[in-house]
Amino acid sequence: MPSDVFFASRPVATKPPSPTPDLSSILAPQKTSGIGKKTRRPPTGCEISPSPFRPDVPAIDRLRAWTSPYLEYFNRRLRQHLSPLAANKTQELVFAALEPNTRTSCGAGLLRFHEFCDSEGIPESLRMPEPAYLLAAFVAWQVGTVSVSTIDNWLTAVRTWHDVNGARWEGDARIVSLVRTSALKRTPACSRGAKRSPVT
Repeated sequence: MPSDVFFASRPVATKPPSPTPDLSSILAPQKTSGIGKKTRRPPTGCEISPSPFRPDVPAIDRLRAWTSPYLEYFNRRLRQHLSPLAANKTQELVFAALEPNTRTSCGAGLLRFHEFCDSEGIPESLRMPEPAYLLAAFVAWQVGTVSVSTIDNWLTAVRTWHDVNGARWEGDARIVSLVRTSALKRTPACSRGAKRSPVT
């Protein structure tokens, strides 16, 4: 038999086609953990001037991320008397004492505080420690527009910001108390609320 006929009559072994891979699990959208989420912008009317002391961070991070010239002095003094390990651990535990909802609430109050300071042209060096007369002016700023309980919460935020940064607090001065008393008289009883303390 001719060789060409012999080879032509032999069945040719063919490799079965590979199955088409299922790419659905690869191409399906992946769940995200929320890391890298964009910072929410402040509501209209609550904007503040750009400043290296106040980076654009979520409200929950403002207590720690928003600083002042005083903080540079405080950190220098802290590390003058403590080792870096002791200083860092102390600061870490100070912030860890505050619940997340407290840090978020304080962040919102700090936004309004710096909005007030920007509107009055108050320099960074006077925002911490804040003199009593400026705190009194901050209380008077929105009297008749918001409730006294809201103003109290803003003051609590500013006080907490001072506390965690080792700054002197003058919000208990008589002038602040007098302005708050006047504010209370001008607020309808139905809109008054209890002052909230930081949750630790």
